[in-house]
Amino acid sequence: MKPESHRIATWWYHLPDLQWPDPDNRDKVRRRAEAYAKANVSAAMLFGAHFRWDWLPFFPLLHDYIATVAEELHSYGIKLFDHHSVSLVHRYTTRAEMRHVMEDSQPHLPLSPTFEAAADWTWRGKKLNDWRMIDVSTRKPLWHPQYTAEGFCPRNPEYAESYREYAAYLIAETGIDGLSADDGRYFYGYNACACEHCRAELQKRAGIDLPPVEDSNFWGNWDNPAWLHWLELRYDTMGNFYEELAKTLPEGFMLTGCGAASAAAGAL
Repeated sequence: MKPESHRIATWWYHLPDLQWPDPDNRDKVRRRAEAYAKANVSAAMLFGAHFRWDWLPFFPLLHDYIATVAEELHSYGIKLFDHHSVSLVHRYTTRAEMRHVMEDSQPHLPLSPTFEAAADWTWRGKKLNDWRMIDVSTRKPLWHPQYTAEGFCPRNPEYAESYREYAAYLIAETGIDGLSADDGRYFYGYNACACEHCRAELQKRAGIDLPPVEDSNFWGNWDNPAWLHWLELRYDTMGNFYEELAKTLPEGFMLTGCGAASAAAGAL
């Protein structure tokens, strides 16, 4: 079957757009949808609220905005695709870190909690902090200084199930037609993830516990079968995450990803 093709336009929304449901913003949505139709756009891709789990307290507001955009576009026969990070979350402690988040990640609409505030955040009874990737070096939650962020491990079955639940909830609430589920990968090279699930999988495949980073017989040793198992399980983790997600989506629903890989491009 020939893949469906679209003339896609981005639909950026910003913090003022989420003064919702302000009548002026509702009118702005209607006028934008009409303009897309006149430009012969067949699908729009949402950009904003990118680190989606940071918006957990505001899902009803955010989803109502997205649903309204979908309704207006659908009235012209235009499809709507959402786009967000499945795994990254902004976190900070100091005001300086808060400014770094807001100034350097501004297109993400980076409203986000402090570490202290996020400590008790839950999704349907499951604690978000229990999903975090673990740094191989420190065996503490992995920190991404370039994003002022942490990330969740797709091999964690509780997290993978929770994201599938969120995707189903998002679709039911908004009526979107597709999803670009971004950042399903091991960020920060091979320094992650040392969570119990990744270590258990390596033990199952290679018969060893994950060695410390000083062990050059393992790390980067392409002649060591255990190292190859480590690389393979990371690719499998990403593939399984998206395969299981795809199974839960409606018939004909578009699913794409960005940054779905074993590691970042600058890894070993």
